[in-house]
Amino acid sequence: MKKILFFILLVFVAIPCDAIESKYYSIEGNKWTFNELSKDEQKKLSKEEKVEYKKIAKANKYLSKGNLTQKTKFYLKAIQNNPNLIPAYEKLAWHYFYEPDYNKAISYADYVLKNDSKNYPRMNAILGFSYYYINNYDNACKYLESLLATKPTEQNMLNDTYLALAFSYLDKYKKAPNDSQEKKQLGQKTIEYANKISWDNKYDAAQIRYCIFYDQGKLELALKEAWTLFLKKQNFENSMKIANCTKNENEKLKAYYDARELASNENEYMFVNDLIIYAEQKKIDDSIKNLKVFVKKPSWKEVLNSTSYGTLRYWKKRQDDFFESTNNCIKNHNGNNLAACFGQVNLEQEKLTNKLNEEVYRQEQAAMQQQMLRQQQMSNYYSALNAYYAQKNANYSEQNAYYAKQNYLQNIMPKNYIITPKSTPFGNYIQVNQY
Repeated sequence: MKKILFFILLVFVAIPCDAIESKYYSIEGNKWTFNELSKDEQKKLSKEEKVEYKKIAKANKYLSKGNLTQKTKFYLKAIQNNPNLIPAYEKLAWHYFYEPDYNKAISYADYVLKNDSKNYPRMNAILGFSYYYINNYDNACKYLESLLATKPTEQNMLNDTYLALAFSYLDKYKKAPNDSQEKKQLGQKTIEYANKISWDNKYDAAQIRYCIFYDQGKLELALKEAWTLFLKKQNFENSMKIANCTKNENEKLKAYYDARELASNENEYMFVNDLIIYAEQKKIDDSIKNLKVFVKKPSWKEVLNSTSYGTLRYWKKRQDDFFESTNNCIKNHNGNNLAACFGQVNLEQEKLTNKLNEEVYRQEQAAMQQQMLRQQQMSNYYSALNAYYAQKNANYSEQNAYYAKQNYLQNIMPKNYIITPKSTPFGNYIQVNQY
């Protein structure tokens, strides 16, 4: 393939584009009709013209056999025979775009556009989207905007073009220097194309607008887009977008609680729960600045670390119940009544903490007793084992003494005496008989 392309490039330099086509083709727009010569007409051609004509005829033959998905070899052979056959380049550009091989698609589409942009304006689409898919957003914007300049009427193509342009300009916006005029203009371009995206892709459009508005500090506009995103997809990220934009503390807190319920992993859960604790505590602190009796918040980390029997469920329920109680106090009471309500909350929390401590102590005592029981069982086992081996050693000692005594008597007795061991229920003894 590389060799063919190299050959093509050499021919491009040597031959003007329409030096051959005008002789043997009738061209109307992007429709090329091959004008086949009769045998008599061919005889009138010079030797060089006959060679030229045969190549063009062969190229047309190959071109007529090709199609977009299977027979690219015919297009390539057509180009070998007529390097200026623009329809072959156009078909190859579409083929490689859908394959996809975007670099090849760019190569063929670029040649067509440079040599016949008037009749092949759709090559702007191939170049624009190909550059978009390989993340070359500068060229993507250049060719996609050239495509729009040709005023295409297909709604799907228009929508895809606006979508690609919006994302391309968003990428360029992120890379532009902060507080620069360029960044401001890129932001305007991004919003302009995002607003043209059809309703079917409203989620993408809202996501693009949210990024621009939030980055520019336009939080009211960003909040509107965040709600559009959340209503379309209720997930952790979109809940946090609402929380990050709203200035309403109640709306922020609700968004935090929604995010906690939608968290997909423990890290997300713990992250947003810390924000909930801070926000809830801030409400409490703001409400009791002028009171002499304050609500005492439990140490949530100590509660969490102490919940070996209740784990996360106990911790979450206790935390949520605490904030619900304090919020009810703030909502329903003021002045001394509020102080009394807080006092009751404090008392309830003390009871819960004492109960928790008692439970932790009970578990520790039970574990200690279990350990002591295991130690006592092991001690009894080893004591019994030692007693067994002590008795066994004693039996061996008694038996050795008995045999020693027998041997001694056997040695000192006359030869006409015989020593016979005897065993009775009352013990062992040795009987001496004369014979």
